Amino acid sequence: MVLLKKPIRRYRQSIHSLMQTVTRVPKQLFWGLLPGLIGIVLIISPFGMMVEESLGLQSLFLLRGYHNPPSEVSLLSIDAASLDALDMPYKPGSWPRSLYIEIIRQLNAQGAQLIVFTLALDQAHDPVEEQALANVLALSDNVILPRYIKQSSDELGYVLNIVVPPVALLEDAALASAVFPLPKDTERVSRFWTYKQEISEPSTLPVVVFHFWAINKEYTAFRDLVSGLDSKLAASLPVDAHELYENRNIHVFIDNMRWFFSHHPDFLKRANRLIKSSQTWSAETRRILGAWIKLYSEQSTAYLNHYGPSATVTRWPLTNLLKQRSGSPFKDSVVFVGISENLFLERNYGFHTVFSSPAARISVAEIAATAAANLMANELIEPLSVSEQITLIFIWGFMVGLIAYYLSIPRALLVTFCLSLLYVIVAVILFQRSIWIPLVIPLLMLVPFSLLCGIGCRYRRNQRVQKAIHTAFSHYIPPAMVDKLASQSRIQDFRDEGQVVHAICLSTDAGQYTRLGEMIEPTQLAKLMNDYYEIMFDPVQRYQGFISDVVGDAMLALWTGTEADSSLSTNACQAALAIHTAVDNFNKHQQYPLPTRFGMHAGQIRLGNIGSASRFEYRPVGDCVNTSNRIERLNKLLATHLLISADVVPDEKVCITRHIGSFLLEGKSNPLSIYELVGITGQVTTSQIETNLLFDQALEAYTKGDLENALLLFDSVLQRSPEDGPSRFYYQRCGFCLSDQQKQESWTPVITM
Repeated sequence: MVLLKKPIRRYRQSIHSLMQTVTRVPKQLFWGLLPGLIGIVLIISPFGMMVEESLGLQSLFLLRGYHNPPSEVSLLSIDAASLDALDMPYKPGSWPRSLYIEIIRQLNAQGAQLIVFTLALDQAHDPVEEQALANVLALSDNVILPRYIKQSSDELGYVLNIVVPPVALLEDAALASAVFPLPKDTERVSRFWTYKQEISEPSTLPVVVFHFWAINKEYTAFRDLVSGLDSKLAASLPVDAHELYENRNIHVFIDNMRWFFSHHPDFLKRANRLIKSSQTWSAETRRILGAWIKLYSEQSTAYLNHYGPSATVTRWPLTNLLKQRSGSPFKDSVVFVGISENLFLERNYGFHTVFSSPAARISVAEIAATAAANLMANELIEPLSVSEQITLIFIWGFMVGLIAYYLSIPRALLVTFCLSLLYVIVAVILFQRSIWIPLVIPLLMLVPFSLLCGIGCRYRRNQRVQKAIHTAFSHYIPPAMVDKLASQSRIQDFRDEGQVVHAICLSTDAGQYTRLGEMIEPTQLAKLMNDYYEIMFDPVQRYQGFISDVVGDAMLALWTGTEADSSLSTNACQAALAIHTAVDNFNKHQQYPLPTRFGMHAGQIRLGNIGSASRFEYRPVGDCVNTSNRIERLNKLLATHLLISADVVPDEKVCITRHIGSFLLEGKSNPLSIYELVGITGQVTTSQIETNLLFDQALEAYTKGDLENALLLFDSVLQRSPEDGPSRFYYQRCGFCLSDQQKQESWTPVITM
């Protein structure tokens, strides 16, 4: 356990360092890097390779369409009609050797360059016929016979590959023999073995065929090319093609060349440079030499470049050959001889390719002919190297990732569609030149992934923006109303948005604000007011109200409901008292104090948008708002801070109030009964309660018109509380009325403002 602690600690440190690096990457780069990195993981994974081979390669073949095969390769098909015409059985093993002799003679008579059998000749026949066929093979000196691999298990259960050669007499007489196994890891045939390393002579049939064909055409040029690379190796090569034919050692020749190039990997690049730079060789010679050198790479499989469905490679029935109906179609041609795929249709004979169908498979002979034709024309499908695929996928993923991140969804869809279409066009053009670039991963995986990530990112960004907007607007109007307004789509909907509610309106005003505006700088004044409102807003929100309007030093707060409710008054009065206490504490620590007056009234208001199409404000409209403002101004006259109308008076169990009197406020036609909000029940002192009781007696005497008695009682209140503003107001009013007979005659308990 002790030994494991250090590696575990290092692993954690590495993960932590990686996470820090990722978090430092800007979001724009991250959403470009993510698809690129995922694409790299996919393209190098077995799953990605399988998908590209099974779907991507198939799609490229279908998009490209059929392709004309080289005229130098043809196929002699042994079909059912030919066997019926020759009265031959459908069992290849029982065919007489005379049939093979006749085929070889006729093909040679028509000028065939090479004859390649794909029919197994591993069963011995009559010795006389066997010898006759061997004589024809030796005399022709251009026939290549097949071997095949049979798998068996040893005593330990290991699978062994056993090579089954032709009959020894025939193999010795033939020009060469080779295997032609096909990879069985996919349902469709897309590749073939160029070298089967598990056997003693690994070169497969198409490779052997190509070498004899190329030796006949350009052996001198090949020796010159090798001489330019290594003079000693060139000196060890056969002098001419005739020597290779006589020695029957083509497998040794191929093995030696592969060994040389595998131990000198830089020679492949040098050889290609010599081929491209040569001024003496024709384009045809350079093409053949390029294909020849390519076979000595370390690749043991190659991708077939299928030309089309069955019979795309030039095909001639056996009867046409034997009856000489075809003229000379095989002159200078490499002829593959094999069974037609339709001969044993009921046995599912043949193979599937991208162009085949269940009713028309492709025979082994045609696949072998296709492989040889690909080598001869240098048209093998060449996938990009791993590094090239990684670079392409990363750039593509990075690009579509950024497009999906930056552009809006419709634009991202349009741009990625156009880029994907362009990508497909380029892929098809390259495929026509036998270059295979990935198709499925970049288009069907990375593009949807990037778009989904982009949509997700945009959705998250929009959510954050909407949340920020919601939070910002919530400082101006109630959150529920923000949601409701956000659902509106027309200007008229905004204008008509509103509702009539019962509300308690709290109006506040800060004293000395106008004078402060002249004394201090705007920036300093703004900071002071921000600090001031910060302590005022919190109690309003804490007691379930909301700030409706703020203008300079004035604030309007609302408590709304569908109908009159005692809880609204309770919350509003508690909030007002909390604000008053907070402002008093605030002013104690300020160079410029802001004594604040409060006025509250209850009634019906319309709460909604006010304005025109160019600008709206969400605010209350109604007499309640104006009246609360008038009550707030009454504080100046009475030297009070917290005045409320009778409609706002809360339960005595919550707050203590005292009646101040009846006032006809400015612009009003009916008087209002006004109360002073004294404090929270239980927090008001006994002395204050006694003063309030004495004030109530004085106000009652004043209301009844007993001004002399009221004057004495108000004087008693002032002796107990000299700073009591309402008592001083009424004391002075009683004195004025008693000193003026005319005022006594016009006296009324309602005070007109």
